[in-house]
Amino acid sequence: MDRRLSLSSLQASGAISPVDVHLTNLAARLTNESRPDVQLAMALASQWPQRGHVCVDLAKLVPDDLWESQEIAPDEQDVVMPQTANWIASLKDSKAIGSPGDQTPFVLRKDRWLYLRRHWTYENEISIRLRSWLMRGQSSTPGPLHEDKQEQAVQLAAAHPFFILTGGPGTGKTTTVLRILGHLLSLHPELRIALAAPTGKAALRLQESIAAGVAAPEVNDAIATALLTQAHTLHRLLGYQRHQTTFKHHADNPLPYDLVIVDEASMMDLGLFAKLLRALKPNTRLLLVGDRAQLPSVDAGAVFKALCSEHSPLPRVELTRNYRFAQDTGIGALAVAIRNGDADLTELLLADDQDTSCTQEPLPSASQMRDALWQRLGAYLRTLANCPEPDQAFEKLDELRILCAHRRGPYGAETINEYVRDILATRMGQSRAQRWYPGRPILITENDYAVELFNGDTGILLPWNGKLHAFFRTGDGNYRRIPPARLPAHESAYAMTVHKSQGSEFTDVLLVLSDQASRLLTRELLYTGVTRARNTVSIWGPISSVRASVERPLQRTSGLAAWFKTVKLIPKES
Repeated sequence: MDRRLSLSSLQASGAISPVDVHLTNLAARLTNESRPDVQLAMALASQWPQRGHVCVDLAKLVPDDLWESQEIAPDEQDVVMPQTANWIASLKDSKAIGSPGDQTPFVLRKDRWLYLRRHWTYENEISIRLRSWLMRGQSSTPGPLHEDKQEQAVQLAAAHPFFILTGGPGTGKTTTVLRILGHLLSLHPELRIALAAPTGKAALRLQESIAAGVAAPEVNDAIATALLTQAHTLHRLLGYQRHQTTFKHHADNPLPYDLVIVDEASMMDLGLFAKLLRALKPNTRLLLVGDRAQLPSVDAGAVFKALCSEHSPLPRVELTRNYRFAQDTGIGALAVAIRNGDADLTELLLADDQDTSCTQEPLPSASQMRDALWQRLGAYLRTLANCPEPDQAFEKLDELRILCAHRRGPYGAETINEYVRDILATRMGQSRAQRWYPGRPILITENDYAVELFNGDTGILLPWNGKLHAFFRTGDGNYRRIPPARLPAHESAYAMTVHKSQGSEFTDVLLVLSDQASRLLTRELLYTGVTRARNTVSIWGPISSVRASVERPLQRTSGLAAWFKTVKLIPKES
């Protein structure tokens, strides 16, 4: 085998991590496996979930897939992979790798897909539950579907125990959920309902959206009463247990609800979805709501995208009429062009001088970046630093956000936040040594159940009774105050990654793309960044990066999509 595919060489070049090497060596030692090609396969099966994949598709693997960065040494361009048929034969002969029914650390499925046992178990549990739901749905047909998409959703959600509602921002997903709930409550007045989302920020927005929806005069008291419940993160709903890998709720201790609604479902990873399904009673309904075109979770799997794929037989409705954006101009047209993979139209819309809601301009150089940011953010930063009340501060904070494709690097969120810190020091007299100061927006980066702050929560530092406190919004329109010393790990949030922005909306967005080739620049990332904006989006980055993003749909390997091709139980929506 090519010496550049040895574990030590791959680790040195950054293709695999020390954890991958350790796991491979452990499995090899326990099973007396010394063959280099088998060890390579095990290391890749460990590495691939860290890149978002569920398994390795050995039939499609090429050398370029091994390195996430495209900037690899020239002598690595001609790496020769093991011959597939011989490789598969070696894997099938290994005691470390077995079929789905074996008790081995790795699973080889259909002589093609190689999994860590844990991820195969998740996928298998999901497919079993989905098949059960599909079989139950066969005996309950909604009759002829209404022409109106929202009415279709009501019909299908009532007829099937599992239903998916997808659509972009402004397409009426919350309104449709309320209509579904109204119909279900008319059929089952005692329905017990849980609202959840993958992150605290998304749960807060769900609760705010539902609260605004039930306040409408056309919503009856039964719906309003049934929804007077707090939206939870999925971890809190399932019963997170500190220092344990299992949740309080599972198959032997299921959730007590008749209906669970999960918003921003595109952010769910494979493991979390499997654990949610474990915790549902056999007769519990599940309604997933999200945007299939958005970025998936940073962890393994693109579950929601797979559930909405063209081969999926699951009952679903996609809302396409946009009530927030015009479909032929501005952000609405740009989002559609990106989602459809139309790079030419995307470039044309960004070049339209008559429409200032969507613009693109070259990246400022490192020496120009501080001046460019000050020109764009100066008034915003001054106002933010002098807001006396949390209402004003959060309103101002949500007016503008810098979103970055990368976390690190010359145009990453960490670097941009440092530039802003320099601006505060040089232009506004703020001491760089001062860690906590009025108007500083912060982003929580780890879960802390003791203070009930979670990864992705956004707050702002403000004076209160002569001392600084971090303020965080609650779902009922109030605020929580946390002393800075009690905050879990956090960072400044003038800029954040597009991934971290999911579940949020801002009046204006400044989207910063890299000028270097990167696999992070995908269609889904660009679409997600653009659709965080309500009024305007400005893209800083070369048009070549924009086009490359539009033309590169995110690809994640999993067995769910392949499984769907074999299941043809019910018709998809008309």
